Amino acid sequence: MNKHRLVIANLKMNGSRKSVRAISQFIIQNKSRLSLVDLIFCPSDIYLERCIDDFQGIDTIQVGAQDLWSDNLFGGTGDTSAEMLVDLGVSYVIIGHSERRKVHQENDPLIAKKLESAVARGLTPILCIGETQEERIKGDTLKVLARQLKGLLNFTESVASKLIIAYEPVWAVGSSKCAPLNEVNSVIQFIKGQFRQSRREVNVVYGGSVSETNLIQLMSLQALDGVIVGRASLSGDRLMEICRLSGVEGSGNNAGKVGGAMMRMSVV
Repeated sequence: MNKHRLVIANLKMNGSRKSVRAISQFIIQNKSRLSLVDLIFCPSDIYLERCIDDFQGIDTIQVGAQDLWSDNLFGGTGDTSAEMLVDLGVSYVIIGHSERRKVHQENDPLIAKKLESAVARGLTPILCIGETQEERIKGDTLKVLARQLKGLLNFTESVASKLIIAYEPVWAVGSSKCAPLNEVNSVIQFIKGQFRQSRREVNVVYGGSVSETNLIQLMSLQALDGVIVGRASLSGDRLMEICRLSGVEGSGNNAGKVGGAMMRMSVV
């Protein structure tokens, strides 16, 4: 995919054959809105193959999975391996979403193994990281993010350049409260700074109550490589409007006006 702004649509455990097909067909009919945007469409596993078939031949649309199971972990029943995803034609996979960390009690070592499995099979991981409200109040945001990023810094430059880090503050996901712009900017700079220390570059996107109303402000951050959306991806019209707005020419020209000072958060 070219170096365009990214829009990652995470449909989560939503949809039916009919509704997912309706969304995919709407996207295809309005693909002109993707001229400056790359869309990564992540439906439930059971709809992956259908979506891959629907989007075949459209360079600006790729299909991603919402999770995988690592080859070197005990398990199997009900799980999906990296090999299976590659066999289907999947290119991307979301790993470490806050809902899986909380509900499925996935910890950092488990997530690291999933990342290794994805990279070894040629999948591009979309690693979700973010702090809870309690951690934010304590001023531990950067400390939490540094812990969640640990291990990624050892990836080779060629692998790191394909990584996507999705900053999704847990307190903002599904709350209709987008994180303040200066905080988002500071976190993006922090994440990218971690990789620059080892001469590696990564793509960073933001997620957490992203909507058409706050998108232009988010896109004013030049360091931001895109967004990951949940609820808005369940409507083809809303999703494509987000894609259109993400590609508006000049949307990144105001980054210098955003507070550049790093948030006062503990890293150690």
